[in-house]
Amino acid sequence: MIIQPRPVHNAARTPNLHFSALRFASCGANHNAGPGSETVEMLGNIAIVVVFVLLLMAGLVSAQEQQALPLDNKDFATAGANRVKILLDGKNFAPFPVFSADGVNPTWRGCKPADVMSRLTRTKPAAITKEPKYKGGQQMYGYVNLGTRKNNKFYFVVDVVSKNDMAMYFDANQDGDFTDDGPALKNVGRFKTDAAGYAAVVKIPWKQLGVSAPFQDDYQMWFILNAFQYSVLGFSHYSLVQIKGKINIGGQDYTAVLADRAQTDNNADFAHDGIYLRKAGAKREDVRYISAEEAKKGADIGGKKYIFDIRYPAH
Repeated sequence: MIIQPRPVHNAARTPNLHFSALRFASCGANHNAGPGSETVEMLGNIAIVVVFVLLLMAGLVSAQEQQALPLDNKDFATAGANRVKILLDGKNFAPFPVFSADGVNPTWRGCKPADVMSRLTRTKPAAITKEPKYKGGQQMYGYVNLGTRKNNKFYFVVDVVSKNDMAMYFDANQDGDFTDDGPALKNVGRFKTDAAGYAAVVKIPWKQLGVSAPFQDDYQMWFILNAFQYSVLGFSHYSLVQIKGKINIGGQDYTAVLADRAQTDNNADFAHDGIYLRKAGAKREDVRYISAEEAKKGADIGGKKYIFDIRYPAH
């Protein structure tokens, strides 16, 4: 039996998360696996205004629809559908801890060989140029792809003293040097006494993840290497933060949550994983998940079709 470690961090969290549309993907448990991410079509504000003017001149858009044009997280009409703009600007939308009241259950992969998200190797990558003095006799190297930069590869090494005594060095600044990112990350996971396992909270500055990173402080990731993954040289991870904001669709206020999902390998890009909506004043468990595909093609809300335009600020 594999015991799933729980993250240790300062943010308040509740054992039973409130957005029930997505179940925690632990080994042996089922979860609601939505379709994979797809790129969401993005139109510039100027182009949208031009489209509206043309449609208005052609008599295809009413004066009432035209009044909905202000794009600050309001629904606005295009030919055939309304469009909801979600700008991840750090003002209207900002990060919050995944285990807080509005959080959506995180998903992770790695419960069987075919589903191990990423692999470890005992061969040092060529990109690593400087290493600390290790305590263990064995080192396992790996990397994760995070963020929206062209270079989105972050390397790490797990220093193995024994199967339940490990530490990790993570190259958060991507300079190939494991000695300048702070001390080794100690194991904070909870496993059976005799079981192999390692888990830690990894912190990366948001500015390291995106060219136009709008958020301050650090992105946080939960890194997992459990007994099974250790035996097949694999690992998994998920985001400890999600992004939340308020939007208005058709006159109805919603809390909107963007959650990094395993279907996109938990890659710290929150613009392509769909969106969760909960009406203002609704019960915490009364939430609707709109997949990335549905957000692109159009979701029916209140009898109208809405396309979600989720993007980061231009740089």
